[in-house]
Amino acid sequence: MTPAVVSEPNTAPATGDAAPTIHGVLLLVHETGVLLTGAPGAGKSELALEMVRRGHALVADDAPLLTRGAAARVTGRCAPLLAGLLEVRGLGVLDMTALFGAQAIRPQAPLALVVHLLDAPAPAAAGRLFDARGGYQIQGVTLPRYCIYTQRSVCPATRLEALCLAERQRRQGHDAEQVLHDRLARRLDRDAACV
Repeated sequence: MTPAVVSEPNTAPATGDAAPTIHGVLLLVHETGVLLTGAPGAGKSELALEMVRRGHALVADDAPLLTRGAAARVTGRCAPLLAGLLEVRGLGVLDMTALFGAQAIRPQAPLALVVHLLDAPAPAAAGRLFDARGGYQIQGVTLPRYCIYTQRSVCPATRLEALCLAERQRRQGHDAEQVLHDRLARRLDRDAACV
């Protein structure tokens, strides 16, 4: 089955800058730029707060400014008005630098993947392998897109860290799913030779 590609829902200029925006939170997790998307209340800011607490960095909350650059790369940054600030439902606006230090924020990040948060339990039909993967198109660049169901028993922050590490490995040429596929193919070839 071919993964679905979702196009950016809103690229209208916002906050007085010329760069298009998409509603979401942009983080740098294990040196991987990740855009968290989802409906209001899905847990984007809560997850961003936990990621910063774990030592990762906030780039932009609510409306990252996205720019397509050379080599079909999309870079995200924060509007100066919102720089370093994160609004968390029930807590209000938090100054991430004041709370966690200068390392808690970054001025920009190259976008590597999109993670859509769904405030729901995973559907019973969701597979264990190749789960909830697709593509997300931003300014003509298709990025890997995953869904994290936030009502799972496993911590969404742990899942996000694992996704970012796996994506970084894929960009460096190591794909664990391809390793499994290759091992299965060799096993089937070996078993077929024994018949």
